[in-house]
Amino acid sequence: MPSVATQPQADFSREALTFPPIAFEPGKYIVKCFPARESDGVIRDWSLSQLEESDFQMRLQGVLPHERRRRRQFYAPTVKAMSGVYLQPELFTALYPLNNWCTIRRPAFRSRSPEMVKCDATSIPPHQGMIMSAGGCPLVVMNGKTPAGEEFCFAAHAGRASLIDDRLFTEGLPSRAHFSVIDALVAQAEALGVLPKDLILRSFFSIPWFRLMHEFSDPKFGKLNLARYAYLKSMHALDGVFIAQEDRRLCLSLSGLIQRQAQRHGIVRIESGLLELPEDGDYAYTRHVDPELAGTTRNLVMVMRI
Repeated sequence: MPSVATQPQADFSREALTFPPIAFEPGKYIVKCFPARESDGVIRDWSLSQLEESDFQMRLQGVLPHERRRRRQFYAPTVKAMSGVYLQPELFTALYPLNNWCTIRRPAFRSRSPEMVKCDATSIPPHQGMIMSAGGCPLVVMNGKTPAGEEFCFAAHAGRASLIDDRLFTEGLPSRAHFSVIDALVAQAEALGVLPKDLILRSFFSIPWFRLMHEFSDPKFGKLNLARYAYLKSMHALDGVFIAQEDRRLCLSLSGLIQRQAQRHGIVRIESGLLELPEDGDYAYTRHVDPELAGTTRNLVMVMRI
């Protein structure tokens, strides 16, 4: 089994998985995961590609916290590409106002292109938040305090491709500056003058590890799975990350991988695998036992500083 934090047992039906406000030194945040299934036979995909649709905006208004006296900004990285990139919040310049109290901010559009800048992570300013759609890809929150005493909070989408740069294995060259989004977050913290030993990292809402199978005999991805296995073996990360089943299938624990990558940087305070998605329930994830909740259907994940 993965070596991860003891987590509350989730026994909710069509209600958000919620991690209550945490005193994490030096501040607090809340996280929520809203399920894709709203009622029997009703699946409501939370993919943020629908942001320009008025019906989807109304759904967001119904779940995002608000204060009439404070305008909330929710930063929404372009997680579909799973780029492993951290992007400064001021570069989230594509604005989607929901009403007079809430605006969704997405990364800037590329020059003369309809595509947004790719990113998995950003900073969350005080009293603001981040949202993402996810089908079992974990949310990572990293926080701390700079030498000048300034509090900071980073949040990241941490899917498998965000954590492992597969092109290094398939083409022999890295495709990005950081192999993992965890590396990108640590680099950003170090740029602020913060040592990894002073960071706090938590991860939430991961796909059940035994559902993320990586078979070496797979006709399309078997060779790549072997390369991933060799990488994890080289970093002494097999225990609790790649888990062998009795039928010789191998399953990848994203929570275990996040924990091991953070440990390699020297982060001491790690809680990985909090509120992982239940095996049977209303939350979508890759290879879900319910075909309606598998594939491209997404849950809505939110983290907000308070």
